Amino acid sequence: MAKYHRHHTTATLLLIAALLLVSSPLRSLASAQAVVANVVVGNNPVGVAYDPAKGEVFVAISAAGTVSVISDASDTIAATVRVGRAPIGVTYDPAKGEVFVVNYGSPEISVISDTTDRVVGDVTAGPTPYALAYDSEKGELFVTDADDNVVSVVSDTTNKVVANVTVGSSAYGVAYDPGKGEFFVTEADDNTVSVVSDTTNGVVANVKVGSSPYSVVYDPAKGEVFVTEDDDIVSVISDANNSVVATVGVGDTPIGLAFDASRGEMFVSNYLSATVSVISGSSATAVSQSSGTESPPGALVLMFAVALVAVLISYLAWRRVGTESRHGESQKESSRSMDSSSPNQAR
Repeated sequence: MAKYHRHHTTATLLLIAALLLVSSPLRSLASAQAVVANVVVGNNPVGVAYDPAKGEVFVAISAAGTVSVISDASDTIAATVRVGRAPIGVTYDPAKGEVFVVNYGSPEISVISDTTDRVVGDVTAGPTPYALAYDSEKGELFVTDADDNVVSVVSDTTNKVVANVTVGSSAYGVAYDPGKGEFFVTEADDNTVSVVSDTTNGVVANVKVGSSPYSVVYDPAKGEVFVTEDDDIVSVISDANNSVVATVGVGDTPIGLAFDASRGEMFVSNYLSATVSVISGSSATAVSQSSGTESPPGALVLMFAVALVAVLISYLAWRRVGTESRHGESQKESSRSMDSSSPNQAR
């Protein structure tokens, strides 16, 4: 029985450890910041931009071909604006009080007035416009085209394309650097980032990075550009010399980027690992990684596998002791039978 108790104790400790592993993400989630509201919009919301002048959030609803306008005072939809097919990218133009929406399914950019929440113009861009960024110094927008290898430069005065810049293959992300007056464009097929001057509307540098660069965000405090890549890293490019100065390992398949100016931190959403990595701008290292509302599936499988093994060990230990006990009782019974038959044999 002592051996059984040892096996049982080990199994119980493993089971408790497994349960603690399962419950620990739940405890950390309980102490995390809480969601204060959920606003129901249409199917497939994609791009989002904030209008601080009106206190409104503009959300591209790809499946419906609309933009939902959400009031940040009431967290309710204040208006729904019909735009082109499959809207994905959204950016705010504070100088004009307008919102520009990239319609991936139609070669146009919808211009929405934040005063009337109505479309006031359309800009014809490349065949597959994808992302856009606003140049506050020039009053221009840079629009990438995923298939045409160009960046369209759009004037917010005339809402017309004033220049086309030839870049690398599969131009996806774009970010504006006001300190240098430059745009950084990711090119997934070429594994490069093109640096475009807003003065000449020409490429001034090509920076070699990792596999399939996608999203790009500028850090004005450090004068650096952060780029997500398919090999689970974020490259950090200095705008002083247009070269990679650091690479940071993050989660599986990093997609989105957002910069927190107050803390000097970059937030990276990792699509397949269901986590968000936090990168310190001062050290260009990942300082933490937070899970979302659910633990990653692989982690849950591992946790429950440990629990299952613990239960199995406990069960096998119980079976073994039971078998040993029955075997011992059988031997004792056999011995008693032999002892009782010995006098008869003597007679």
